[in-house]
Amino acid sequence: MTTPDIDYFIERLEAAHESGMRLSVEQVCRDHPDMLEAVRRRWAALRRDTSNRADDMFTRPESSTEIEQKLAALPDNVIGTRLVMQTELHIEEYHDCGGLGEVYQATDESLSRNLAVKLLRYDRQFPANLDDFKREAQIIGLLNHPGIVSIVGWGETFDGRPFYAMPFVDRGNLLVSSAAYHAAHPNRVDDSEKDFRDLIYRLSNVCKTIAYAHSRGIVHRDLKPENIMLGKYGETLVIDWGCATQVSRDARFKIQGEKTLQLKGFNDSTSSGGMTLRYASPEQLHGDKNVGPESDIYSLGAILYRLLSGHSPFENVPNDQVRGQSLAGKLEAVEEGKAGIPKPLAAICRKAMAVSPEGRYETAMAMSDDLERFLSDASVSVCRTGMGTRMVRFIRRNRTASALLLGTLIVASGLLALALAGQSVLAIKANTSARERLQLAATMAANLGGFEIDRRFSLLEHEAQSPPLVSAMLAIDNMPEDRSLWDKPQILMYEFQDVMTQSGVAVDSIFINDARGVQIARAPKSDSIGENFAYRNYFHGQSEDLDPLSPELATAPPAPAPGLVISNAYVGTSQDKTGKYPIKTALSVAIVDIDAQGVKRIVGRLAMSVRVNDLGIFKGLTNLSADACLVEMRDYEWGSGTARGLILEQKISDHETFSVPAKSASTKSSTQGNLSETEIKDAMPRLDADSIEALIELPQSRDDVNFISGFLDPQINATAQDAACAIVRLPYRDNVPTGWAVLFYEADNVK
Repeated sequence: MTTPDIDYFIERLEAAHESGMRLSVEQVCRDHPDMLEAVRRRWAALRRDTSNRADDMFTRPESSTEIEQKLAALPDNVIGTRLVMQTELHIEEYHDCGGLGEVYQATDESLSRNLAVKLLRYDRQFPANLDDFKREAQIIGLLNHPGIVSIVGWGETFDGRPFYAMPFVDRGNLLVSSAAYHAAHPNRVDDSEKDFRDLIYRLSNVCKTIAYAHSRGIVHRDLKPENIMLGKYGETLVIDWGCATQVSRDARFKIQGEKTLQLKGFNDSTSSGGMTLRYASPEQLHGDKNVGPESDIYSLGAILYRLLSGHSPFENVPNDQVRGQSLAGKLEAVEEGKAGIPKPLAAICRKAMAVSPEGRYETAMAMSDDLERFLSDASVSVCRTGMGTRMVRFIRRNRTASALLLGTLIVASGLLALALAGQSVLAIKANTSARERLQLAATMAANLGGFEIDRRFSLLEHEAQSPPLVSAMLAIDNMPEDRSLWDKPQILMYEFQDVMTQSGVAVDSIFINDARGVQIARAPKSDSIGENFAYRNYFHGQSEDLDPLSPELATAPPAPAPGLVISNAYVGTSQDKTGKYPIKTALSVAIVDIDAQGVKRIVGRLAMSVRVNDLGIFKGLTNLSADACLVEMRDYEWGSGTARGLILEQKISDHETFSVPAKSASTKSSTQGNLSETEIKDAMPRLDADSIEALIELPQSRDDVNFISGFLDPQINATAQDAACAIVRLPYRDNVPTGWAVLFYEADNVK
């Protein structure tokens, strides 16, 4: 038999294509396999050429006559008109494979976007599997939730394989993130770390997504860490609904406004798909019991087991024994496998994985609520907290009260007896020397001052680690000129401002600088947003502010992670309500994104500015019959001299604290109204040279105290006297210097 030339095969393909028939190259060349490759190449080239011509037609300007003809052909009313969407997908590379389908990364040629294309596997081309694949696509298409990836198209390949397309999301999955955390922490879980709390936060979001699916009458039936995808910007997506089934909704799962889904085209709404052995519920493994939403709740508990322990339930049990042990409830307690697992999370895990469905959480939303309560340091519904846990929560919520309590205990260890309530600490014993009383007061003030500053840092760190803020700052770091991305951090700053107010923390402002140093959000909002503050030492963490015009400023990086910085004192750039330019200091922490490989990237800095006389160092010492001041120890340029010896905050009995002179002009400029910045700085009080020298010689031990003989308070007319001084240090943060010291001296020498 003579082999036809290549044009014969191309003409058959073109005729079939124009008539809407599905005819593949393989089918055309069935009797002439030697022509297969040549025909395939020619046909692919013709298809690309046709696509390019179509693009040329699309981009060519239309004449007025052509436009009028098209308008005339349009119907008066498009309602009821049948529209056909079509696009061309170009498969780029293989991505992953599941039990039912295989996923490829593809490009949508029409819209130039990346998509994921899921095709039914070659070895699953059976009627039951085809129904499962179509059922999965229909379920995903009907479920409208941000935690479920949406379908953007459905079709079939030339050889009849069904596929659907969806947005491509790839930052790994929950299994990868969990494995990375436990590889870095092989022996102990630290529930205060951002990475661990982010895992729990992600699972809480999954619980909400599954609660939504249950409200629509859909049960996933194959929940596991591999089926939870993580996106770059905090997305947490539940995928692989191939085993999902439709169930009748119980009253518990009905949410107002959410209707039960009705799948079309299937006589049986139950998938023939399987399950994942070590995450499957006992009723799934039993085989003869109904599988409902409670089964998904068990799987959510099994995922939590994996996040806490670092391995799946029944990890070391042979496959043929898993079913029997699961049905008997013979699962090793999650807290036995690793140290540091929080009891509330272990209790949540046990509740969700109860053998009996009736013993589990009533809904996935109830489990999410408990996870969120844990993250917010509140009591969870399934765990009675002990005294130790309550104390930790009390300290986290009540930093000031805890600081006062701990500071009192520290001081009490050096005393023979405690003072009666309301009495002065300096009057504990009549025969105690003045020097001992001052030493006691200086030690207490240094300790309590450190706790007050640490309380502020803890609030900043908690906010800087929140996934919404990190994802928002990562987006800004990728597109720094897109100001529309600044809205989300601005909203978060308002929310954080409310938290600070409720916590009783005095702040002048809360703000965020991006990785360039540009202020992108501030509460209260100000015209300083958009200005570059990379020269401030709270941003770069160096010894003092840089020259705003210096060449090195262009490459000044943000202070490294964790990068806790207490800035030196500086003159604010905005006037307050009285027309003054306040003297402030700033506390700042790094905002860090960690990718799937564990690589850290600083995407900005979160900071609070505080007026120096609002630091609260002496807030808890109102009953002490002594005068005190907070002194700057750092040696950086300030005004006409150095900053060392500046009095930042003062407690003076029966006297007003210092203030910066008012300005008559309200125009913001480099001269700060009528006074230059140097004049404003020099208006601040400072210690005399001898006292500064004595401070320089302060010992480095946390509890040591120095004495200054002949100290003269620069704020008031007082006689020379002895003063005790101690360095302010943050508790448990020896690597974060404050640069400050406190001085205490008797208050009864005022003239």
